[in-house]
Amino acid sequence: MQPIVLLTDFGLSDPYVGQMKAVLHTLVPDAPVLDLSHGVPPHGVMQAAFFLAASAGYYPAGTLFVAVVDPGVGTGRPLLYAESAGRFFLAPDNGLLTCVLEQDARIFRLESTAQQTAFACVRCASLKPATEQYHADAHPMQTVPPSATFHGRDIFAPLAAMLRRGPATGLPAHPVRPEDITTPDWNRARGSSSRLEATVMHVDRFGNLLLNASAEQWLPVVDAWQKRTGSAAGVVMRHENHPPVMLHVVETYALLPHLTDSVPARVTVSDRVTVSNRVTASNGVTVSAGSPAGLLASSQGYLEIACNCRPASQVLGLRTGSNIILTPAENSHA
Repeated sequence: MQPIVLLTDFGLSDPYVGQMKAVLHTLVPDAPVLDLSHGVPPHGVMQAAFFLAASAGYYPAGTLFVAVVDPGVGTGRPLLYAESAGRFFLAPDNGLLTCVLEQDARIFRLESTAQQTAFACVRCASLKPATEQYHADAHPMQTVPPSATFHGRDIFAPLAAMLRRGPATGLPAHPVRPEDITTPDWNRARGSSSRLEATVMHVDRFGNLLLNASAEQWLPVVDAWQKRTGSAAGVVMRHENHPPVMLHVVETYALLPHLTDSVPARVTVSDRVTVSNRVTASNGVTVSAGSPAGLLASSQGYLEIACNCRPASQVLGLRTGSNIILTPAENSHA
């Protein structure tokens, strides 16, 4: 049996993950249960979407991902079951699946009766074959209603068990189109050959900034900007009211400058710092080419902003959810 993979914001200091696994082991004891992560920040739907999109392809075809980052738990928010690239996904309809699903994904919105059916099977010591009805009267495990605040244990885990043991055709659900599910603005970067508008989807433990810009799609664009300038520092980054910052385009962290006393911890407009080289952006704003920050293709398939052995989040004053604009720079010896 192919694995069930859990992704939650539950952390590991409480019993929540263990209780989900207990239900899964009771209902489908032969299914391997793996952990993608339980370290998603509380209610961090965007980070969870990033974790899922960056990781799903490393699991074997047939894997069922159960993603429970669910600020709307206990409300009427629908649940989604989807198949994409040979893998299966179960999550709330809150944007969590928008980054991982491909255009040809098969998506189903589960009716509320499917959730009731799922909880009914929790009361059984094991699931009946997929061709039979699920009953709540044999080997009761519990007699209380499902918790309104813990659908991970009482709804998602039983649903996952049902889906793992049999086809989804037995569940009350109806197909929906990708454009009909919740799609937040951060699901994809937007831009052109001369401008990229992106969002920081995740800040990893090293302080690296993972953007919502696919490296496959956007790295050729920024490489072209770099070649146009004739310098590794070919990209200008802007963020809200912060001064522009120059980014080097590199392949790995060690190729970036080390932060020293001669390079300020926060690189700003060049008339506020002393630099030996200047680059003028396409709009005429001069920025420091001595920036310690760089833009590169991350190991996760997205563009990443990083520094060499320093947290770029602190150096640049960015965090998860920050919106940035990247544009090409043009050489100037002013």
